[in-house]
Amino acid sequence: MDILILRVWDEVESYFNSEPAESKRANAREWGVIYISIGSPTNLELTVLLPGGAPAVGYTVKLVDGRMTRDTDALGKVEMTTTLNGELRIEVQLGADTSSKFETTITVVESVTYTGTIQLT
Repeated sequence: MDILILRVWDEVESYFNSEPAESKRANAREWGVIYISIGSPTNLELTVLLPGGAPAVGYTVKLVDGRMTRDTDALGKVEMTTTLNGELRIEVQLGADTSSKFETTITVVESVTYTGTIQLT
């Protein structure tokens, strides 16, 4: 059975090998291939702002590839820690309202605190 699992894993990796790392991880996950990042943790300090510039209070911020979610505080701020680095996808939405979903990409360097603002449109 282990040989079969390894063969499927190798085939999935080969099939998605030409895609960027983030896309490869997401597509491989659908086939049961899960990557575990082992590296130094990186802090993400994000501020989410509404279109007029006011803090986005109570919004959910999701690190898509890392599957971590946090809610913004009264100042629209959220802090996360991840061992992923490179280009990471962030989703922001108000509660369960998927029509309010906003996506962006940030570039994270391992062990270097990322501080940034997400301006919702």
